[in-house]
Amino acid sequence: MEKFSKEQLFFIAYASLWCNDNSKEHIEAQLEYGTHAPNRSRVLVPLMNSDDFAKAYNCPQGSKMNPTNKCLLW
Repeated sequence: MEKFSKEQLFFIAYASLWCNDNSKEHIEAQLEYGTHAPNRSRVLVPLMNSDDFAKAYNCPQGSKMNPTNKCLLW
């Protein structure tokens, strides 16, 4: 973990909160019966819209994790 900056560790800790069973059956059940977005989406969508994440990981502008058009809520 020493190779990561404190900013990168923040995002790693955030993502680890949503780690779960990613079997096909689990994902299908979550989509059919769950009331929330799948955990993968709960991690990737906010992070791909975060300028701080893109800066911490040096994501190129226009890449999957740093799209040109971001969703801003406020």
